[in-house]
Amino acid sequence: MNVGDTIADTDFVFTCAQSEEGVMSYEAIACVDAHGKRMQLGEMRKLSNGTVILHCNIYGGAVKKVVERAAGCYFNETIYGEDELWIEPLRNGKPDKTFKKKVKLTKAKFEENGSQLSGRLMQCFRPHFSYYESHLIGCAVGRVGVRFDDIIELGGKHFKCIQEDEGILKLNPVGVDELSCKMDNQTYSHLANWTDTSRAARMSCMYGHLKKTGCLVAERSIPIGQEVQISNGCVFLCHPQTNVYICDQKLGNWTIEEGGDLGKATARKFSL
Repeated sequence: MNVGDTIADTDFVFTCAQSEEGVMSYEAIACVDAHGKRMQLGEMRKLSNGTVILHCNIYGGAVKKVVERAAGCYFNETIYGEDELWIEPLRNGKPDKTFKKKVKLTKAKFEENGSQLSGRLMQCFRPHFSYYESHLIGCAVGRVGVRFDDIIELGGKHFKCIQEDEGILKLNPVGVDELSCKMDNQTYSHLANWTDTSRAARMSCMYGHLKKTGCLVAERSIPIGQEVQISNGCVFLCHPQTNVYICDQKLGNWTIEEGGDLGKATARKFSL
């Protein structure tokens, strides 16, 4: 072999190198996976349906292959990572682990012949950064995941995914009242849109959930996430929850209210 030529065996790719002193030697420059394919340094590949991870890198000054078990939740010979979703299919109302389906989360409309409950919507959790747990979080209709308490439309009717005491999943019919939203002692119907002038917010009601869709300042619509300069020298940020006013100068004479130490900021939610 000439200097610079390469050769591969079952584990590594070697090159013929020459040192400054003229010494010839073989040096590993890459790895070879179980299928005979080359792996560059720093590359990672999943094997055995994702349950095993193969790394190719430099460890202790030498090129090595390191194999580790994949961390996550195991189902149907597949490892699901933290927060990943999957569907456990049902047969006769019970989980069936003979196959899996890809999850698509959405609020969608279905025809009558597509409204059959087909599986359990699962998610992988890792509480307190410890072990991994598989949690049941909803139903599946076809390939669509429906979280508990989310509302979907099937054949012109509305349903909610619930779990009965016996552990059986079902789609429960939802009345018109459950589709409405409540805010500041007022009730808004499903798909209603309105402006809350006190909050400078544009609101909507969707399947019983309140959603802020934008802001309204001086009759100008501001998209969520946008900042605008306002006349008092402050910057107004249209936030998806509580609007933010950013000011360099003190505005007027004010004092801190008793018990006004809020500590860490927490996300505010609209009450339904």
